[in-house]
Amino acid sequence: MRNAYPIVNIWSMASLSFNGLSGTSGFIPVTTLRQGLINTSTPPDLSKGTIPLPPNTGTTTFPKTPMRGRIHSFNFFIERQLPAKFAAQVGYVGTRAVGQMGFININASAPGTSDAGRPLIGFGINADIASIQPYATSKYDALQALITRRWASSLFGVAYTWSRAINFADNDGGPRIQYLPEKQRNRGPASFDRAHNLQSYLVYDLPFGKSHRWADKGWSSKLFGGFQVSGVMSIMSGLPLYVIQGSGFNLSAAGSGQVPDQVNPTVAILGGIGRGNPYFDRSAYAVVNICNVFNSVTCPVVLP
Repeated sequence: MRNAYPIVNIWSMASLSFNGLSGTSGFIPVTTLRQGLINTSTPPDLSKGTIPLPPNTGTTTFPKTPMRGRIHSFNFFIERQLPAKFAAQVGYVGTRAVGQMGFININASAPGTSDAGRPLIGFGINADIASIQPYATSKYDALQALITRRWASSLFGVAYTWSRAINFADNDGGPRIQYLPEKQRNRGPASFDRAHNLQSYLVYDLPFGKSHRWADKGWSSKLFGGFQVSGVMSIMSGLPLYVIQGSGFNLSAAGSGQVPDQVNPTVAILGGIGRGNPYFDRSAYAVVNICNVFNSVTCPVVLP
């Protein structure tokens, strides 16, 4: 029997970026070494003590007072030796990222308000301001099992995980719905969530050569001895597929992305493969043509 409960503090800092590259490709230069960098904006007035952002200019920052989240990891396992040289273990694994770090747009507006509804519009800031800060709690829960058997130099094992990962944004990314009062609409299965994961492996020492059943002497021992056969098998359930709407102009929520309305309570899985054979029923979703609060952002289709 074994268990553990470590806690890790989460910390992230804003990264510095160099804006001497532009265009459709990040590798297209905007100037030459002889000409140097071209400053097209008005030089700031340093005598005021503060440098305001130019209009239509966003940035990435972090809170004045450092904010840290915490990761709680805990597990409990039972191990047992079984007959016929089998060994088994089964247990629970859990993780809680309390205040998962993310790029949070602190200047996102409510649906229907566009740029005029941005919280910082009074300061002349009408662009996205991403703050690297704790956002919400993500969690992972799993039942894990492992059975193994050893004989001589051979080994066989099967591992199975039944799990669920729920978050608001993947890793250090930002949520799709940035308007903070509606942040719960981002909660759903993580893009890496797999309900079932079965892995098996085998390493079999062939019975030829010295100290084995066959060809244990002479030239045949040297020729056929020392070989192994190995194999692995991996079977996993599919990942979630989120259906989004490419254009969010009709949402008029500056800083947030749009998603279509789910008009059917159940999305039919058609199982098609290849062009012209949809996997799911696309008529279950409808393009939003009016200012509407997102209704399908956390209802993904699970791929096979």
